[in-house]
Amino acid sequence: MEGEEQLRSLLFLMTYVLLKRRRDINNANIQRRHEVQRRIRHRQYFFQRQRKMLMVVVSGKGHFWDVCASFPGGTDPSDILQNSSLWATASEGGLSPVPPPIFMGKPLRYMLLGEDCYPLQSWLMKAYPEERSRRAGHAALTVSQRLFNRQLRRALRVSEAALLRLRARWQCLSKRNDCGLDVVPTMILACCILHNMCESHGDASRAEWQEEVAKAESPQPRHKAHAAASMDQSHAEETRALFCDLFEQQSKMSGII
Repeated sequence: MEGEEQLRSLLFLMTYVLLKRRRDINNANIQRRHEVQRRIRHRQYFFQRQRKMLMVVVSGKGHFWDVCASFPGGTDPSDILQNSSLWATASEGGLSPVPPPIFMGKPLRYMLLGEDCYPLQSWLMKAYPEERSRRAGHAALTVSQRLFNRQLRRALRVSEAALLRLRARWQCLSKRNDCGLDVVPTMILACCILHNMCESHGDASRAEWQEEVAKAESPQPRHKAHAAASMDQSHAEETRALFCDLFEQQSKMSGII
């Protein structure tokens, strides 16, 4: 009887130790998962801070002649524009000579073309909102407005191609960057300057570089246009209408409508 009692006590002790060991292992696994999740959240926050919003103005030849790279990732593009020196210069008419040239019988200053996320200004043209025109209560786009959108998106491909060549030449812009936050804007500006030098001297960007960058990059989020639309200038629509008339006249002359 005494031997059985000792054996029963030994079995109870071994069972207790095994259960305790299993509980400790489970707790350790839970703590490990929490630590991994914490590090992932920290890395995501770090990369969000490290990521910079790049706003550029691209010429018809694919050269960057205005670069703004000092705002953190996630900043609304319209906020970047309004807080840039470009906004101040353009709003004061600094982009055009005095007097401005004549276009369609009216004096018209030089202007830029932008995406839907930017506000419509007398010096900044963007496409007509096609999604909103499909909703109930909004008239569909006219023929001239669709022609305007088509021509504008065709022109914006120049800037898209220039940015692709920039990232293909300097792939450090598309990869993890461990530099200090104060160094990243200078590095981006330096890459843009070197890009202009390469473009001016005919240094071609290899197709395999562009394919490598295009495959490696993740889809970029589309910025909503509703916030920018609230800052549209009403008199800027007159300028956009002039281009609509021009494109409609050209399409009629060429027989393409």
